[in-house]
Amino acid sequence: MLARVPVKRNPLGSAGVKGQLWVPCIDSSVIVVIDPHTAKVVRTIPGGPSPIVVLPAGGHVWVSHTTGNALWRL
Repeated sequence: MLARVPVKRNPLGSAGVKGQLWVPCIDSSVIVVIDPHTAKVVRTIPGGPSPIVVLPAGGHVWVSHTTGNALWRL
């Protein structure tokens, strides 16, 4: 292991976004943003109810959830 970064509860479908790692944490309703060069959390974003996957597309970050019937565009 090269690094261990503590995040919120139950991290799932992460994605690389503009050189950072975005990690949705389903049980905490947040997205944790990590700088992969320093292995540190640089930001925590409200992710809505039970965020499960993040995906960059079209200049935005899209979030899907385990509840509801809509995608969020951040």
